[in-house]
Amino acid sequence: MLVWVLKMKSKQLIKLAAVAALAFVATWPVSGHAEEPQSVRLPVVMYHSLLKDSGRSGAYTITPAQFENDLRWLADHGYETVVVADLLAFVNDGAPLPDKPVMLTFDDGHCNNDVYGGPLLRKYGMRAVLSVVGEYADKADPGCADPNFSYLSWERLAALTAEGTFEIQSHSWGMHRSGKRNGCARMRGETDEDYAGALSEDLNRLQDKLYEVTGKRPTAFAYPFGAISEGSTAIVKDLGFQASFSCRYGVNEITHGRPDCLFRLRRNLRPAGVPSWDFFRKLDERTFVRRAEATDRTGRECPS
Repeated sequence: MLVWVLKMKSKQLIKLAAVAALAFVATWPVSGHAEEPQSVRLPVVMYHSLLKDSGRSGAYTITPAQFENDLRWLADHGYETVVVADLLAFVNDGAPLPDKPVMLTFDDGHCNNDVYGGPLLRKYGMRAVLSVVGEYADKADPGCADPNFSYLSWERLAALTAEGTFEIQSHSWGMHRSGKRNGCARMRGETDEDYAGALSEDLNRLQDKLYEVTGKRPTAFAYPFGAISEGSTAIVKDLGFQASFSCRYGVNEITHGRPDCLFRLRRNLRPAGVPSWDFFRKLDERTFVRRAEATDRTGRECPS
């Protein structure tokens, strides 16, 4: 009886071993089978204006000193900045990204981004994405005589493109407005054809102008006010953009071989009054910052 039991247990052990061996072999890479897509977690920080007068700080304005604190915190914790070109190289060609990438973006094209922010970025060996509004640049003072109120001119944008600290992207030509149309959103009753025509005309105007003055066409579009309508992503893609920025909070999953992951990238508004360590403390936890206290009551994702 004992011998029979031992024989049965031996048979069971042999079967279990065979099953385990098959399961192990099934995990081996097979020639011709695609590997799992490579993904990277990417937090994006959204800035607007840098002003020395702390009395003017708020949800969309911080001091240059606060900005430097942010850069120092990121550098001390091993983060390296990337721009849209880096994301495209990773997604399309598999070019490596830093172990801890972070993207810094500025909306609107304020002169103070360059006057105050540029030297600090260069000091820490970092770069930023700057999304400009065409009609602001068209009326801008080339000399940035007053960094508190001036916007970057076409001449200044050409110089920034050549220098390389800022990567220039699109924030629309003239749709950074509220009114009948909320930013780039579809108006009530507007047909698909009319909406596509209005959005295409506006964005192409800035694309053409920036190509004329800088020699480069933007590859990414930042939605004014974060107002995104159904169908807008398809239009933006048809115009040749390879990425877009929303104002929704969170961390992005950037995946090699999946270009759609670069549209409606999430960004995290950087308000004043929050120490750098507190703002960034959840970065390593991969949940990032909670929404800023200031709330826009218009129903838009953000008022930038």
